[in-house]
Amino acid sequence: MPASLRERVARCLVAATLFASLPMATHAAVGDVVWTRGPELGVARELHAAASLASGEILVAGGEANSAFLASAEVFSEPQNAWTAVGSLVIPRDQHTLTRLEDGRILVAGGYGPTLYLSSAEIFDPATSAFTEIAPLAEARLGHTATLLEDGRVLVVGGYGNHGVEASVELFDPASNTWSDAPALAVGRNQHTATLLEDGRVLVAGGFDGNGGIGTTSIFDPATNTWSEGPALGTPRWLHAAIRMDDGSVLVVGGNDGAKALASAERWTPPAASFEAIAPLTTPRFQPTATALGDGRVLVAGGLDGTAALDSAEVWSPELGAWTDAGRLSAPHFHHVAETLPSGAVLLAGGLDGQTPSASVDVAAIQGPPPFLERTCGCSLIGARPESHAWLVVIAGLALAACCRRARPGRSRRRGRRACAGAPRRPWR
Repeated sequence: MPASLRERVARCLVAATLFASLPMATHAAVGDVVWTRGPELGVARELHAAASLASGEILVAGGEANSAFLASAEVFSEPQNAWTAVGSLVIPRDQHTLTRLEDGRILVAGGYGPTLYLSSAEIFDPATSAFTEIAPLAEARLGHTATLLEDGRVLVVGGYGNHGVEASVELFDPASNTWSDAPALAVGRNQHTATLLEDGRVLVAGGFDGNGGIGTTSIFDPATNTWSEGPALGTPRWLHAAIRMDDGSVLVVGGNDGAKALASAERWTPPAASFEAIAPLTTPRFQPTATALGDGRVLVAGGLDGTAALDSAEVWSPELGAWTDAGRLSAPHFHHVAETLPSGAVLLAGGLDGQTPSASVDVAAIQGPPPFLERTCGCSLIGARPESHAWLVVIAGLALAACCRRARPGRSRRRGRRACAGAPRRPWR
């Protein structure tokens, strides 16, 4: 081992040993979710909607507060760590959807408002910070889903409206700002989920059909404009959360079965015929949010356990095949929203903190290695997973070697050592 490399390893060992000797209360473990309280919304709200703008800012619009429908909207900037009021919705509403279009505009669809179920739609233009009313949906609805397709159109599915639970489906064309009918669902669904698959199709899962939870799924293929039967859920559910994982599988968690909040979770890996059960949530919850953390894990936060709004969160690790506690929020969040910030942190905003609409905001970030360890060791813990508590690997004197091996995969030892001397410093992920 070259002398310079031996010196770096020695410095790394000393720094890591000092770090490990600190009381655990003084530092979070690498990979832990760390919560901070963010600046409050300008307006307390529940049942609102949110979307990420192309600028990285987060738009929050509408909702309800103390039985009054809201038209107000505001934008959060991470660099400024502040909310700024923007133009108001043309029609106050809650239980609507916000969908970012490919050109950066935001589509507002449906919801519930002064005239009950809404068919109205609007467009928010970030360039003017204003909302403009456009052609309405053919059917009024709330509790629907709105999914951006790979061709730029938006698929709006199901919900609840003037005719009860909706089976109707509509497509929005941003080029003309118009709607067209799509083939209807075989079974009407409300409070379901819709997940864009890697191949461009959309998986619609679960929901409420007017009598109880739905255990079936349907898949929409934009290329053929048709629906097909999807994999069966292990547990009928609605008010659950669903998210596509890094490997293309779909994770479905929590929800309600009509009698109780659910802790069960399941996962579908195309093209399997059915979902497979995975470890249950540590806390039963319905209407939680599920957000990717950027390292392959998923953060599930807030919701209702059947009696009270939750201030707890947990993380699913595909590598561990288990849920781990992700700490406590500053306040309970139910009927809230969650969006990913440019830094990779997750912003939770508003909702009910019990019986009262809340303006509270919580931000979750992943704890990386201490900066002094990176500076001393001279390279990042490239590819280290949080479950391994990577700084212990450093103490064993292996982190630098692991870094060097990954810096130039597939190279010989000799060439790898030379490459390591100038290995680029990359942030932990």
